[in-house]
Order: sequence, then C-alpha cells, then structure tokens
Amino acid sequence: MKLLDPSTPLGTLILGVLAGLISGAIIGFFSGRTYEKKNIIKQKGSNNVIIQDSTIGRD
Repeated sequence: MKLLDPSTPLGTLILGVLAGLISGAIIGFFSGRTYEKKNIIKQKGSNNVIIQDSTIGRD
C-alpha cells in the first residue's frame, strides 16, 4: 500500500491527518466531561441569590 507509506509526501499527509483526528477525538471526549460537572448550580436553602432576585409573580 503506497498510499499509507510514510516515506511519500501523500502518505505522510494522510497519516498526519488521521493521527490528528484520533488524538482530537480522544482529547475532546475526556475534556467534555469536566465541563458538564462544573456547570451544576446547587439551589438549596432560603439564602439562594437566584430565588431571592426572582421577579416571578411581581406585577
């Protein structure tokens, strides 16, 4: 298979693109989980700023 031979310019380009896609998918998978855990807002108790500043029911 001359297409994936790293000694040719086209083979080097194809292997580099494939390696970049694989590493990007792996990094994206593991970094995507941390963003979901950081965006959780705890709303417990009467001292919650979101509940106190609410304008629902005030005309």
